[in-house]
Amino acid sequence: MNLKGRLTVYAVIFALAAALAYAFMLRPKILLKNAFGEMTAAFEDEDVNRLMEYFSEDFRDESGTVRADVEDFLVFFFESRENIRCEVEKTQFLVRGKTAMVLVWGEIRFETRMGEDIGEKSVSLRDSPLTLTFSREPAGWRVVQVDNGETMLE
Repeated sequence: MNLKGRLTVYAVIFALAAALAYAFMLRPKILLKNAFGEMTAAFEDEDVNRLMEYFSEDFRDESGTVRADVEDFLVFFFESRENIRCEVEKTQFLVRGKTAMVLVWGEIRFETRMGEDIGEKSVSLRDSPLTLTFSREPAGWRVVQVDNGETMLE
């Protein structure tokens, strides 16, 4: 095979490698970043329905919390707080096959509007990240577990 033929073969191999890298490594991360961005916007907009679109019907955490419990908590959280802001300082996206983890560091700020604890509050995720575990389902990436939820409920 001459030089031109070898270069053509190398170019085809490189193109296939790039396509596979995109399909199996880059594309899932892009889709996860988009999903996480939509979830953050829905959280700040206090839109329970839009946020729950990203939670799997199979959601269950280690304490036995299921999807309906998450929805109930979010309804209560949004009814009792206002001016919710997510200050995401760092994210890390880890993908392995049909499972992915999104680690989030930052702070959630809000104002409480009922009870004895009225005023500006925050939940820090600086020392210990919020970890969202996703599963790739036919409808896309969906959250199947959340770790560090104890911090969220305080």
